[in-house]
Amino acid sequence: MSDDSEIILEASGISKSFGGVKALTSVDFKLFRGEVHAVIGENGAGKTTLMNIIGGVLRPDTGKLVLKGAEVAFSSPLDACRIGIATIHQELAMLPHMSVMENIFMGHMRKHNITRKGLISRKRMISFAKDALDLINLKIDPECPVNKLSISERQGIEIVKALSGNPDVIIMDEPNSSLTGTETDRLFDVIKRLTARGVSVVYVSH
Repeated sequence: MSDDSEIILEASGISKSFGGVKALTSVDFKLFRGEVHAVIGENGAGKTTLMNIIGGVLRPDTGKLVLKGAEVAFSSPLDACRIGIATIHQELAMLPHMSVMENIFMGHMRKHNITRKGLISRKRMISFAKDALDLINLKIDPECPVNKLSISERQGIEIVKALSGNPDVIIMDEPNSSLTGTETDRLFDVIKRLTARGVSVVYVSH
């Protein structure tokens, strides 16, 4: 359910061209807190281009983005993530021979798991990873290698990674393209859990 009193993200007048090809022309987009907003279209419709602009991969030619009432301009996906927008791409970005725990903390280990003496605390990492997995009801051993997990479980790890940055918005690009019917149902349950916490989800599909 959405909170109609709060627009968490707004895009207005977004245009983007690649050479002589116009991918987007004056696109407007509003997302409310705790809302699931579907972006649906055929291949070539421009939905991925729009998501790449919102997620910091591309810069628009014209238009603006407003997040939580303030205009923003992203220089990279990491920049967007730091400000509150995380993207889970169709091609999952994981290190398969590393553990679930290591993949969750990839890129922000210092934020959560450095002791006062400047050492990495494996005990704290395991504890935090278990708590994070519990948020989406994912029953996986944090020390299990990622290459032993199903596609659905790996996708869950990507969601946990996104949540570790406390995002306001999570973009899911074609999240059910490789899932079975049962796995898709589980994904929808995870999305319900996210929106119940006030996270807004943009669900991209063709």
